[in-house]
Amino acid sequence: MVGGTGLFALALIIKGLPFLILLVLLAVFAGRREKQVFSRLMKSEVGSEAVSHGEFYVLQSGRRRRQALRRMGKTRGGQARAIFKRLMREQINLALIRSRVPAGNHPALEAQREVIKMLKAQLATVGR
Repeated sequence: MVGGTGLFALALIIKGLPFLILLVLLAVFAGRREKQVFSRLMKSEVGSEAVSHGEFYVLQSGRRRRQALRRMGKTRGGQARAIFKRLMREQINLALIRSRVPAGNHPALEAQREVIKMLKAQLATVGR
């Protein structure tokens, strides 16, 4: 029975391996595509008051966002971390709004930029 179970497990691995490889490839390509689209949408915002070059670099990667949040919590406390988390979320929302409006001076974009400015002002006063 042990030999039969081992062969069955080996057969499952061999049959499942192509599917697993396909899933990994899809995840990699989807991540690359998402980064390209995000960069294109944020191109006009990077370097402005809404998103600095450094912030854009952090926003491009989930790992960098988590590291930045962890660092913020350690250096400036939980309240600053919460504001920083919301700031990053609103900066990402800026890209989403940018994808839905025709012009860079659309009222929805202007309102989102104001939200970001307000959060940056809050963050500047917390945990110092």
